[in-house]
Amino acid sequence: MSYILSPSYLKKEFTITTTTTKQDLTTSFDVVDGSAITYTPHENHGTEVMYEYSTTWAYKDASSKIIFRLVEYNSGTSAWDEISGSYVTIKSTKSGTAQINYKYILQKWTGSKQLRLECKDSTTSLEGYLHTDHTQSFLIDPIVECVTV
Repeated sequence: MSYILSPSYLKKEFTITTTTTKQDLTTSFDVVDGSAITYTPHENHGTEVMYEYSTTWAYKDASSKIIFRLVEYNSGTSAWDEISGSYVTIKSTKSGTAQINYKYILQKWTGSKQLRLECKDSTTSLEGYLHTDHTQSFLIDPIVECVTV
């Protein structure tokens, strides 16, 4: 299914986070800087919500492989629950920098919901950084947005 930018995109909310340092990933899942958003879908229109996150990724080792997952806050348990089917793995076979644009389409919900990405290196020999370039001299501000479609 594809989406065409049109007036049917409703109640768009986004945040740009000012980055002060690169995010050095580990082999344990951790919150991706700038990925958290609290969103309430449009009440009367749309059937889905699109979560989108953009930043950059750079290698730390000769190549890197990182794993993302989308999670939502469960107020009943005060825990972050993994959203089924939200895992994405990215691997580079050589050094460099790339843009990451993570999109996920969710069924619309009622009321507000907190969403965020978590990320980790797959192993200690395939490590990467977020929010910087391959020279690690530039920082990139991540953008997160939600919109009802």
